Amino acid sequence: MPGKKMLIQKLGGSYQFIIKSPEELKHIPNLNVARWAASAAATENLNCDQKFLEFLDSDKNGRIRADEVKEAYLWLKEVIKNFSVLHSDNNVLLDLSDINDSTDKGRELLAAVSELLNECVKDNKICIEDIRAKAKSLASGPLKGNGVITAAAFNGTLSRQLAEDIIGVTGGIPGPGDEKGISELLLEGFLSDAVDYLKWENNPDIPAGQKFSTDYPVYGKLRGKLDEYFDYCRMVILDPANRNRFVSTPYLLPELDIRNHDAVLEYLKSAPLAPPCPETVIDFEKEINPIYKDNAADFVNTFAMKAMTLKQWQQLKERFAAYEEYLIGKDGNRVDRLGSDKLNRYLKSPALEKLRNLLKEDNNLKIRLQKLSDLEKLILFKQHFFRFAGNFVSFGELFTPGRHSMIQAGTVIMDGRCFDLTIRIKDDIQEHKKIAAKCNMYIMYLKLKSRDKTKNFEEKIMHVAAAVAGGGCSRLYIGKQGIFIGWDGNVWDARIVDIVNGPVSLLQSLLLPFNNFSNFMSEKLDKITSLANLQQTLNKSLTVPADAAKIGGNSLTGSSVMVLCGSIGLAAVGSSIAFIIKSLSAVSGWRIAGWVLLILLIISLPPVISGIYKLRKRNLGLFLEAAGWAINLPLRLNARTGSIFTYTPRYPAEANIVHLDLIRNYIKIESPGQECRCRPVLLWIAVIFAIITGIVIAITNFLPVIPD
Repeated sequence: MPGKKMLIQKLGGSYQFIIKSPEELKHIPNLNVARWAASAAATENLNCDQKFLEFLDSDKNGRIRADEVKEAYLWLKEVIKNFSVLHSDNNVLLDLSDINDSTDKGRELLAAVSELLNECVKDNKICIEDIRAKAKSLASGPLKGNGVITAAAFNGTLSRQLAEDIIGVTGGIPGPGDEKGISELLLEGFLSDAVDYLKWENNPDIPAGQKFSTDYPVYGKLRGKLDEYFDYCRMVILDPANRNRFVSTPYLLPELDIRNHDAVLEYLKSAPLAPPCPETVIDFEKEINPIYKDNAADFVNTFAMKAMTLKQWQQLKERFAAYEEYLIGKDGNRVDRLGSDKLNRYLKSPALEKLRNLLKEDNNLKIRLQKLSDLEKLILFKQHFFRFAGNFVSFGELFTPGRHSMIQAGTVIMDGRCFDLTIRIKDDIQEHKKIAAKCNMYIMYLKLKSRDKTKNFEEKIMHVAAAVAGGGCSRLYIGKQGIFIGWDGNVWDARIVDIVNGPVSLLQSLLLPFNNFSNFMSEKLDKITSLANLQQTLNKSLTVPADAAKIGGNSLTGSSVMVLCGSIGLAAVGSSIAFIIKSLSAVSGWRIAGWVLLILLIISLPPVISGIYKLRKRNLGLFLEAAGWAINLPLRLNARTGSIFTYTPRYPAEANIVHLDLIRNYIKIESPGQECRCRPVLLWIAVIFAIITGIVIAITNFLPVIPD
């Protein structure tokens, strides 16, 4: 039947899938992703309910891809009976009769309503506010349904102590806020480590009474330096001459900046623990490297050895060998810190069973919250998915006048115009410009500021890029102020902070060379007519050197030089004008007009051709891609399309427009002499027009009779 087929139509210069009704969403799986308007977009660039975007972003990477959109479509297809409900007027309500009770997922949603929201059902409908309130109520206690149990969830002292010790030993995992907690996986890992440690400690080959957890850290701080020291001692035994390696003469000392604290510290760390001796013994009460003095003192107190031989050192290393092997196998997990007595008590304590029960309760809460989340997801999809498809699968809403799409950040109001083609960008404007500069568009970068009334008027800052798609740009400049109305209605102060130059309209391209010439001439005239320049020129002219040139025996004064030069200049100008008039007198007026038009055409034709080419090359897709979109289709921005995004708003239809300037009514007429103040201006205009007309008539008609 007609109407059931997919409708493909040109939109924005490219053929797109036109989605006019929710029923047409069924074509989404059949349309190759390469034919979609976009295949990926950052969630921060879409203007919509953020919770809806979170549901779409199933892998939580901050971007929505085509596969996630398809996944959302298939889920919707399974849980609702008819896609027509996606276009209903009251989207915040969910009619239970719309849920598909013939699928497992649909039946699960209906069961969730019956189990958790039975008291909230009114006229067989539920509201999204009731769902959110129920979820908030369930998660208001110490259990949050996120698989993490914090110490605050325990009432008993022993249970709380157990939780705190587990978190302290393992480091815990992030929970609500800044708290650390315990997950089921973390608990089982802790218990496994505790059992392994107790099994190792009860090994009959390990000497009884060893305090590995307290002695090993002291031993470990000096292990490397003690190994190094006894190696040096063996070198001295092998050849006494090696002793000289540790006695430096001043001229052989390595280069060292003694004012550099880090360099001095590194030198001390690399120096021997003590001067090596052939007796292979270290006396901790004698000369010890000062940087290791405190560690040596702890070693003496812990192991009750004021001096130690190589043999004693090797025995101490053997004592800790098994413990080191255990630590390596445990990847640094230090359950031994708690001691065997506490670990044995915890393994037999009812607190352990209580912790397991809390984890089970939290898991049950997680299941209930997930059911509520699925109901919330269904309502949000019912409310936004159809519209989202028209901003992702195709860009139908973007080219709809009078409405902000999910792509547009809002409207910039500046220079008496509205600029609707705006998109939110990150603070790094230069990063956006790298790509946006290739799209042949005039782009304004604006810094927006606002105050958040809900947060004690805290200042908010945002950056947007706005494309000027039509009109002119002569009154747009860096620093220009305006306002920005966001898609949510919030108003921001706006200021242009950067600009990418590009074509705006054909008229702008046509007038470009004349504007440039006008600006050039204006600068030159300003320079010539500047009072400072005139004064400087006059001073130079009036200054005559003492040995001024003499003509006919008389020296030239400054005034005579000026008169002479002025006379010669006027004569040259007069001759030039006479020659031009004489030449033009032989040419007809139509030919003069033709040559003038030809010259104007030659001047204006290149920029017009260039402007037409650039205007045809304006690429809206690149503008979006610079902000993180993955666009599949080339989107041309022609003059007709540009009028959708950049326009001067019309006055209300009921307004009565009077073209006479109201200022005339404010001029006070106090005497008859003031009544005609405006008339001299009109008189001068008439006189100038008459002079110009007379000159033209004289050139074209009367001057040919002047004799040679």
